[in-house]
Amino acid sequence: DYTLCVCFNARVEHYRVIYKDNKLTIDEEEYFENLSQLVDHYIADADGLCTTLRVSVPKSGSFEVSVDSKAFEAAGWVIKMQDLKLGEILGKGEFGDVLLGSLRGQKVAVKKLKDSSKAAQDFLTEASLMTSLSHNNLVQLLGVVFDGPSICL
Repeated sequence: DYTLCVCFNARVEHYRVIYKDNKLTIDEEEYFENLSQLVDHYIADADGLCTTLRVSVPKSGSFEVSVDSKAFEAAGWVIKMQDLKLGEILGKGEFGDVLLGSLRGQKVAVKKLKDSSKAAQDFLTEASLMTSLSHNNLVQLLGVVFDGPSICL
């Protein structure tokens, strides 16, 4: 089986692609001979998905981020790099360095994505998930920076 991951409105939705009777389906109503037919169908019509398919990650070679920064912007999660001041490195995480920062006078921790990281999609998926989380024991996401030399949370 496969999973189709779709970013829409700063969220990532996951759809299980089921292989049944030598065909592929997401909803067990429409069946396709191959993945290309399935993708073509959902490019033309959302047909139950959160949106139609638009941009894909390339199959080979370099990695390209497919999370739409416009979705973060429309939801109010984009911060301009000019509003963020980066300081000393506090530590290192899965995706890159964690730095001390200042956002409009407020002390913040900043996750800075490693250059040419193959984890860019996971980094932005984490950001998408964090937009919907709020708890006393969790670090609150304030926004995402796309206009700097590296993507930052």
